[in-house]
Amino acid sequence: MTHTSVCNTVKGSCTCAAGWTGTECKTDVDECVSANGFKCPANSTCVNTLGSYKCDCDSGFKTSIKGDSCTGNDCRFIYLSNIAKPRPMISEHTS
Repeated sequence: MTHTSVCNTVKGSCTCAAGWTGTECKTDVDECVSANGFKCPANSTCVNTLGSYKCDCDSGFKTSIKGDSCTGNDCRFIYLSNIAKPRPMISEHTS
């Protein structure tokens, strides 16, 4: 019973630690699919771990300095925004 937080030996029941469920607290809760409101920030994917979960940033994004969000790779976005675009020709006429 390593994943229990409280056991009542008289009644034979246990309260599972966070992230665990079942009569003997041996079943991992998949926080990524549970309805408990576990949400990862935008541009990230939830990954279930034993007794918990983590959020991995999607490809092209990195963990922010604060560690609470995933930010874009600035160089990548600058490159994509500077892709050659047709520009109108400007001709200067002098009299």
